[in-house]
Amino acid sequence: MPLLGPKAVITWESAPPVRDAMKTPSAPVYANFFVIGVDTIPNADDYYELKKYAHLRCVGRSKWSVSASDVRKLVRTSMVYEFAFSRTAAPMGPDTAEAIFEIDLGEWMIQSKFKTKDMLYRGQLAP
Repeated sequence: MPLLGPKAVITWESAPPVRDAMKTPSAPVYANFFVIGVDTIPNADDYYELKKYAHLRCVGRSKWSVSASDVRKLVRTSMVYEFAFSRTAAPMGPDTAEAIFEIDLGEWMIQSKFKTKDMLYRGQLAP
């Protein structure tokens, strides 16, 4: 089992409060995807390969697990990798207690847990 790696900043990039705070809409290509951003992954020459190591899964009454469909690299104040997960394959809803993002990079793993009860925005679930 890999060791936990360096602390990373993980953001649910497609969440409306994040988009509102950044004052930018999600990329149109990601309209039907949940997008998770990771800041701290070492700069990879072949960053597109990273998608096969990234997963989003659910625990609760409804269980599912989905691999990343796409990844892109953004430059902000640092390098951020955005991982896209199909909303159809990852049905977030009232039965979703917690969504867990993981990326296993061999020697270490990055993991972040998102509790759906904490993902309410303007009275609605807003992943």
